[in-house]
Amino acid sequence: PELDPEMDTYRIGTLLELARHLAFRVIEGTGRKVRICVQAPMGEGIFSGLPLSLNGVRKLLEMMDWGSQGAELQQKKFIRFGAVGSEWVDADDEVFVVLAPQSIVGNSIVPLLQEMVEAAKGRPVILINGRMGDVQSSAGVMSYRGRADRLDFVDEFRECFHFSLVVPPGRTFFPILGAVCRPFLDCPYALYRRVE
Repeated sequence: PELDPEMDTYRIGTLLELARHLAFRVIEGTGRKVRICVQAPMGEGIFSGLPLSLNGVRKLLEMMDWGSQGAELQQKKFIRFGAVGSEWVDADDEVFVVLAPQSIVGNSIVPLLQEMVEAAKGRPVILINGRMGDVQSSAGVMSYRGRADRLDFVDEFRECFHFSLVVPPGRTFFPILGAVCRPFLDCPYALYRRVE
């Protein structure tokens, strides 16, 4: 529940700790350089905005304690930070981790992410908690124009890990009845029931 922005227990620190752990494991396991990206505000002028769950996350990412190992890796440019878009793709970056990319009313994150993936030219792009569905505005923006292309792009990503809680139907998030888990790529889903 700490990684689900729909829940009242959402905690951005858990997402940042996950990103730190993932970056360390990628570097230790492959020796590749990692760029961790958080989307910047989208839109123009007074109509620019950012999902509430990402507000201030980039600053927190840069300020968080990465420990002596993390500080050394940042100094050697093994860990760098950025935003979503092709301008954040450098030749030195080898793996991109994008934290919770989300569309907002009137603006889709998909075109920016698509440009980034194209600029990465086959290098791995990992999305954590991506929510890239359309968020339609009252003016009908993001309703049909380009929707098929956006959905086709989103479908190109493969889920390599899944964990979600099973809760009663409706807007209640408790009690937790169990969980659905898929621990690694191409593994079947498993349903767990909570036993008191």
